[in-house]
This record gives sequence, C-alpha cells and structure tokens, in this order.
Amino acid sequence: MTSPEPNDPTANDAREARLSEADRRVLDRLADHGFDPACLDGLSISDRLRGERILGQLGLLDAYPDEIGDDLAELRRDRDLIRANKRP
Repeated sequence: MTSPEPNDPTANDAREARLSEADRRVLDRLADHGFDPACLDGLSISDRLRGERILGQLGLLDAYPDEIGDDLAELRRDRDLIRANKRP
C-alpha cells in the first residue's frame, strides 16, 4: 500500500492530524491559563493570532450539543407528531 500524496484531498483520511510545534506551545499556554484569552497578551503577533484561531476552534466545541439524549427525545417527539398527523 502506498502513502497518499500530500496534496491529495483524500489524504486526510489516511493521515493523523498533528499540531505544529508553535500550535502546541500556544495551546499549552492557553491550557495552563484556563483558556483565558488574556494570556495571549505579550506574545508575538503570530502567536496571538495562532491563539485566537485555536480559541475559535475550541469555541466550536462549546456550541456542539452535549446532551444527545435530549436531541434523541426531541427527534422522537417530532417523529411521533408526524405519524399522528398522517393517521386517518
């Protein structure tokens, strides 16, 4: 089996996602400071931008529903309402 080419759009499936050394350094700093954006003050512009990007990506996790049970219950209610409306 051959390795996918780096520019191959399907290569993401075959490769492990990795952080750059700079990303790891800034992510560690954020984690050490409780993900407080104020800890980015005093860093270089590139590291501040890197930190803001990381915080933005982590913010997506905050918006992700964490109660699957509630979502499933809502889907079941909707399904039951649809079935009830289709009954003669």
